[in-house]
Formats: sequence, structure tokens, C-alpha cells
Amino acid sequence: MMLMGMAIGALLGGALAERLGAPLTVAIGGMASLAGACWFGLQLPKIRVEARRLIVAQNVAGGEPVEMTAQAVED
Repeated sequence: MMLMGMAIGALLGGALAERLGAPLTVAIGGMASLAGACWFGLQLPKIRVEARRLIVAQNVAGGEPVEMTAQAVED
């Protein structure tokens, strides 16, 4: 998990581990991950509606997205 980039996240994690201890710091990180997952789960119905709208708009505009070929990747 990255918190504000690796350098700052590692610095914050190390500082917390020094003050609170490694097990508590890992527990705090786990709780933050669970809180983020819960928040995402609550936002998912709103995101799903927008995603469906975009998919319908894509189908109206011309169907499937252009697939990348090996030649396009090499260029």
C-alpha cells in the first residue's frame, strides 16, 4: 500500500513504528486499509451508475475500443 508516495509513506511508517512500535503501526495500517475498502464499497453504487453511462456512450459512439497491436506498441 502506498501512502502519499513511497518515500513519504515509508518515512511516516518508520516514524510511527519508532514511536508506537511495529505491531501497532501495522495494525493502524490494516485498519486504514479496511476503512478505505469500506468507503470504496459505499461509493461503488455511485461509481457503477457512472460506469454504465460511459459504457452505453461508448457503444453509441462506435462500439469496441481500438485494440493495440504489437506494431503500435513498438512505435
